[in-house]
Amino acid sequence: MASNRIENIAIVGAAGWSGKHIVSAIQKNGNQKITAITRQDSTAQIPPGLAVKKVDYDDHSALISALRGQDALIITMGARAGPTQQTKLIEAAAAAEVPWILPNEFGNDNANETLRKDVMINAHKT
Repeated sequence: MASNRIENIAIVGAAGWSGKHIVSAIQKNGNQKITAITRQDSTAQIPPGLAVKKVDYDDHSALISALRGQDALIITMGARAGPTQQTKLIEAAAAAEVPWILPNEFGNDNANETLRKDVMINAHKT
C-alpha cells in the first residue's frame, strides 16, 4: 500500500451476482485500479476497465504472482465453487502480503454446523 488508502484491488467473481455490483461501486469512486482474478477457462464477461489475470486456482505460485502488489482481495465466488477454493485464495493472498482480505461470508452462520454443511464453500470451516 503506497498511501493511506487502498489503491489496488483484486476481485474474484467480478462478473458475478455480487461482484459486478461491488466493481461498479468501486469504479464510481474512480481512485482504484481493479484486477479481476479469474479461472483460465472462464468465459465470464469481465466489466470494462478492469485488468484481468487468468490463473489456475490449484497453482499456488500463480495465485501469489497474480495477487502480488494488491492492497485488497475481495472474494465473491459463487456458492458452487469448490470448498477449498476460498482457502487457496486466502493463503495465496497472505503469501503475496495482501494486507486486506474480504472473504465470501455474506452473513452465513459458520458456528452452526448444519448450516455450514448446507453451503458447499463453508462445509470445511469451523
